[in-house]
Amino acid sequence: MESVGPAGDSEAESKALMEVKRNIEATFCSANAKSAEDGAGTPYKTAGLGAWIDATDSQSCGIPAQYRTPSTSIHTTGDVTETVMNNILTSIYRKSGVAQDLTLVADTALRNEIVEGMARAEGSSSNSKVYSINEDMTKKKITYNVTMFEGPQGMVSIINMNPDCAPDTTNADTGYFINPSKLAYYELLPMGSIKLENQGGGSRGFVDCAGALAVKHPQAFGKITAIA
Repeated sequence: MESVGPAGDSEAESKALMEVKRNIEATFCSANAKSAEDGAGTPYKTAGLGAWIDATDSQSCGIPAQYRTPSTSIHTTGDVTETVMNNILTSIYRKSGVAQDLTLVADTALRNEIVEGMARAEGSSSNSKVYSINEDMTKKKITYNVTMFEGPQGMVSIINMNPDCAPDTTNADTGYFINPSKLAYYELLPMGSIKLENQGGGSRGFVDCAGALAVKHPQAFGKITAIA
């Protein structure tokens, strides 16, 4: 990352640090497979959450069969309803044995689907469960969002996935049920900035780091890969 102009050094450095952090987030939220440096252009790469949370270890993360995320914790297609959410939480609970406080990192289409599936009535007679919202319209504000889901086997905080790091930018319907206590980042090279010699064109420098994502217990996680 290059920073130019003495007066803008701090600002450029801050922007470079932010860009590196977004790149780290993009890698962690990807479905990328791991890779090992081979001396022929392939660098070391850490596997993303999409590869770790996999019932068949299709990306060859080296997860033993008995520790892989069960298919019942992975929703592959169809509407995301209250039943779907409860089924995923139940599956995670049956493997972890504890009703966990999880975080669902959801892309934009999935966030919208969760609102539509749990809080919206489309006028159909089949909608037997409808949430009613009373608003003081003098404030000219309508609150229409789902940020927390609490089921019999756990609670889920729902947050936005950074669109720059979403693994499926076409459909924007991916989501990961994350157990923070079972997730880690192992740092090989701490994030930092290094200034380079000024060769007459202004201040220069770069920001770098090296580390890897670690999922300590894949069975304590869940995933949504697609919606209808």
